[in-house]
Parts: sequence; C-alpha cells; structure tokens
Amino acid sequence: MFEDAQKQSELKKIDNPQDASVVSDFIIHVMPESFKQKKTVVKEDKKPVIQKPIIASAPVVTKPALVSKTGQKASKTPWILGVVGLFFVIVLGAVGFYAVYSYRNQEPVQDVITEVPQVEEPVIQQEEIMPGRDLDSDGLTDIEEIMYGTNPRDPDTDRDTYLDGNEVFHRYSPLGVSPQTLLDTGAVKEYLSGDSSFVLTYPSQWTVAGTVDSEFEPVDEIVFRTNSNAAIRLTSSEFSEASFDDWYVKNAKDGLLVQLETTLTKGGYVAYQSPDDLIAYVVAGDVVYTFFYDLADEKEIVYMQTFQMMINSFSILP
Repeated sequence: MFEDAQKQSELKKIDNPQDASVVSDFIIHVMPESFKQKKTVVKEDKKPVIQKPIIASAPVVTKPALVSKTGQKASKTPWILGVVGLFFVIVLGAVGFYAVYSYRNQEPVQDVITEVPQVEEPVIQQEEIMPGRDLDSDGLTDIEEIMYGTNPRDPDTDRDTYLDGNEVFHRYSPLGVSPQTLLDTGAVKEYLSGDSSFVLTYPSQWTVAGTVDSEFEPVDEIVFRTNSNAAIRLTSSEFSEASFDDWYVKNAKDGLLVQLETTLTKGGYVAYQSPDDLIAYVVAGDVVYTFFYDLADEKEIVYMQTFQMMINSFSILP
C-alpha cells in the first residue's frame, strides 16, 4: 500500500511542472512534432511455409498362395493359362513364318487382263426368198408352164422364135402364132372393177375375192387368189400430193422407203416398182393403184411373170 501511494505522488509531480524540481533525477523524453502524425506500421514476420512431407505409398505385397489344410495349392489355373498362351504364340509364329516363306519363294504373277466376252445379240436372219424353178430358162417357172399349158423343157413351145415367158409378159399366147393373145385362147379372164373404172386380166384358174361388199359397193382391196397360198392384192388411193415422192413418203407400205425403179406399162402408165419386184405403184390420173405380190408363207416366187402380165394389162376405162 505504501508503494502505491508513493507512485501516485510521483505521478502528480510529473503532471505539475512547477514541482519538477522536486524530482531531479527523473527524466522525461518528449516525442518530436514530426513524428506525431505518422502511423506506426508494424511489420509482421511471415511464417515459413512448411510443406507436408510426401508419404510414399506402401509397397504392394503379394500374398502367398493359400495353402489348403492338406498342404496343396488352391488352384492351377494361372499355370494352365500360361501354357496355353505359349502354345498359341508358337503356332502363330509358325503360320507367319510359313506365309512369309511361301510368299518369297513363289513365282511372280503377271497381271492378266481377262477380256469379258461380249454377248452378241442374236441376229434373226430372214429366209431368203428364191425365184421359182425355171427348167428351160424361158422366163416362166415350171408351175406357170403347167398353168399356161407350155412345155417346161422347151423355151419356145410354139416355135415362133419368141420365148414363152416373153410372150406371156406382153399378153400374147405362147401356144399360137402372133397376134394371138392370152385372152383369145382363154388362158386369162378379164376383171372389171366394181365401179367400172378400170380393167385388167388374170389367169382363168385363179379366183377373185373382194370385188364388191354386201351393199354392192367397191371394196378397198381386191384379192386375186392363186393356185397356192400366195395372192395378188390391189388397192387404190387418191393422189393429191405435188409429186409421187411426196405421196410415197406418206403412203409407203409399212413406212418402208426404198429406191423405186420407174417403168412404163403396156397401157402407157407410169409405174414405180420396188427392187424385189413384189410391189408396183401405177399412177393413173389422180389415183395411185398399188399391186402387191403377197407370198404368205411361200419361200419361192413362182408367179412373177404372171404378176407383171397383170400390171401390163391394167387400163383405165373412159
């Protein structure tokens, strides 16, 4: 208690400067004015970073194979798998060695370009139409010789110095002396169209179909039936084009345009004939008459001279 009272009396003397002389050996240091406004910065010492030690993982310790109570190992599977794997490696290596060996020792194979055979489209060949047999070469086939009553082994049956075929072509009889005609001997008949517009002759042994219809009107096509399956067909159409060529392009049979041969009939009409002589277009005024030798299923032309005779006999009536 005494010490505390003494300290308090000393502090009072310090606060009162008049009493400063009383305490002579107590010195008070005053802070300069320049330091009063400055802030005191206390530096903090940085603590050193202490890295945690890396704890290494404990090594993996393989446990020993378990042993059964009887003293044997629990399983032989790893040992079997090892043997199988080794065997597989050996087999694979042997196969690879054999493949490499075979490849190196085989002969080089040249590239062979195999041509692919082209499949040709089948060509449908039409059977060639042959002229009928003419044994004596007089222009009449052997069948026509029988039809007209001439000798198939004699080219000039009536001995008038004219070939039998040539006489039939010009409508003369090959059995009599000129000027006897086929019509005179009855070897042919005269056909008169249904509208009485034209006339022509045809063999007497043939028949005619399609002269008129049920109402006795002229039909569009007239058919002369031969002694075989062949037939001579006759049609007509108007000719109003500027030229025959224009008409032909428009009306040609089956649209087949061929080079025609221009001839003149015995009646004085211009006729255009196909290269095979099976079609003839006769122009008479403002009408074109088409003569068509229809072979049907026949392979020989046995009535060609007769066909030409019919065309030559064609005539327009006044």
